Amino acid sequence: MTVSFGHVGITVPDLDRAIGWYRDALGCALIMGPVDVTVDDPRVAEQIREVFAATDVAFRQAHMILADGSAVELFEFRRPCESEGRARFDYWEPGISHLCVVSPDIEALAERVEQQGGRRRTAIREIFPDEPYRFCYCEDPFGNIVELATHPHGEAFGGRAAY
Repeated sequence: MTVSFGHVGITVPDLDRAIGWYRDALGCALIMGPVDVTVDDPRVAEQIREVFAATDVAFRQAHMILADGSAVELFEFRRPCESEGRARFDYWEPGISHLCVVSPDIEALAERVEQQGGRRRTAIREIFPDEPYRFCYCEDPFGNIVELATHPHGEAFGGRAAY
């Protein structure tokens, strides 16, 4: 069986702003939405109740795609409550801790992240001394963690036993 990465879902407090940021900062293309989704719609009500284990859910959603075909699915929840504030980064809790995107020019990408309202959490660093693999952690404008890397994960870490 072959398995490949499909997408990551990210909750944001302002969908329209997030669409613009992921487009302008990371080069994502909008492929669907934004759409309003609610348990009031019989086409999706059962699925939504099952996925979120809740009876009263409403959100706006957009689907965006990166150059390699992997995708980012953005959610702005309206019910059970309005999304507000920045996302917490409780890295020790189960769940998605970050999204990683790859670009050989992470200096320019990190600058673009900041120009578009995100921020750097770390400097650009080498993963292994005297090797070309570098990374930097940033945040989108909503506090979600986005790692920038110069090389695909398999290329940087494949065949190694340790750091």
